[in-house]
Amino acid sequence: MEEGIPKKGKMKCFREEGIPKKRKERTSAKKMPLKDFMNRSPPHTFSDSSTEEGSPPTKEKLKYSMDADKYYVDRHLGLAATATLFHPRVSRRRDHKIFSPCAYDIFFCVPSFEARDDEDVVNAWGALKWYTITIHANGSDKVYPKQLIPFWNGIIPLSSALAALDSHLYCFGGMNYSHEPLRQGYKLRVNPGMAKEWVRVSPPMISKRCNTAASVLGGKIYVRNYFPPHHTADSWSEVFDPVNRKWETLPNPPSYHHDSLMPLIIYAVLENPDRIIVAFSVPKDTSSAIFYEYSVHDRSWKELAPARRKLHPMCRMDWLERPLSVGNTLYWIERKHDVHILIAYDLKLDVWLEGRVEGLESSCLSYCEVTGGPGLPSLVHLERERFCFLECTLADYLHCMAVDVSRMNDGTLGISVAWEHKYKVEPKLRKGIPHVLTYCTKIVRK
Repeated sequence: MEEGIPKKGKMKCFREEGIPKKRKERTSAKKMPLKDFMNRSPPHTFSDSSTEEGSPPTKEKLKYSMDADKYYVDRHLGLAATATLFHPRVSRRRDHKIFSPCAYDIFFCVPSFEARDDEDVVNAWGALKWYTITIHANGSDKVYPKQLIPFWNGIIPLSSALAALDSHLYCFGGMNYSHEPLRQGYKLRVNPGMAKEWVRVSPPMISKRCNTAASVLGGKIYVRNYFPPHHTADSWSEVFDPVNRKWETLPNPPSYHHDSLMPLIIYAVLENPDRIIVAFSVPKDTSSAIFYEYSVHDRSWKELAPARRKLHPMCRMDWLERPLSVGNTLYWIERKHDVHILIAYDLKLDVWLEGRVEGLESSCLSYCEVTGGPGLPSLVHLERERFCFLECTLADYLHCMAVDVSRMNDGTLGISVAWEHKYKVEPKLRKGIPHVLTYCTKIVRK
């Protein structure tokens, strides 16, 4: 008899003491052995191919199973058919971590070349199709065979800066058809059920800018130039407050000059406290850079300690627009031959780490290790140590792969796959070339 199950004599004694029959039924339910109870299938949970048949459910499933069931029907896909994904090279692991049940709306866009068949190919990059999907940190393997439908399809200014804040996507600057820089900005509301059209942001930027990039920090949008050769404004950067609807010019970094021989190589925004990190490459020494920090609170620049630091051997100018900051660490996804590598830099410890990423399908695409290309996926951070890679495949699917990233004792990054999703996308006109994710961002649903 299992431990903890009352004996018959004690049961008789309980009845004599006036214990109601209902208590007896609850007590008799414990006759199910503990092992059998833990092996039973809990209701309202997703199928998880990473969990072996007959294994006990994890705490994550028991706690958040009802929330997962609530989001089973995707608001853009309807009822989704599911199937198991499996990469023979990727080992699955049992996930005992508990993640929040909040939903993450991923917004991404791909070029729509057929919308501008009367223009040259360069201008056609301003024609984009925007899509959205909803994922959870504690997801499971799924395939969505129903084709995604773009929520917006049209033209935005070429070489404009894109950003996402709250329930809006923003677009600033860029060039018109005459290749002249612009000051105007636009925003697109992305809430479900709302009309989705770009509207002007008032007032426009202080300076005309093209070939720029934008970042969000502290509820504000920072628009900056890439580097001096593409300088189209008197100031390097300016910040927009959507609440007060005001633009403010930021002071230039100490090493930023129009004719500077020290190009900007790294730019990132960090929280707690809010600050901006930039790094300028050292002349005649491509392996080092000078790092500066801008304090949003003090509105001033200062050198990091130490200021001169070593760069990763794979660092190049393309890194300027691709860092992902989490805490005091910056992340990049790189590729060497047919191997994807996740590179991390700890600003506080001044340490570079890297780890091999398995399971990405874009590793079979042609790729230039000097300039980059479609062989690099997008990277977003979900929560804690869980990240998500996104890429378009040759089979016309959007491939989402969630991974857990940890630091190993040997100075490398440990990367394990948690789950994978595949979403059917519109077939590309040119066969053998997948869609390119022009922009990808995450908005937490409130």
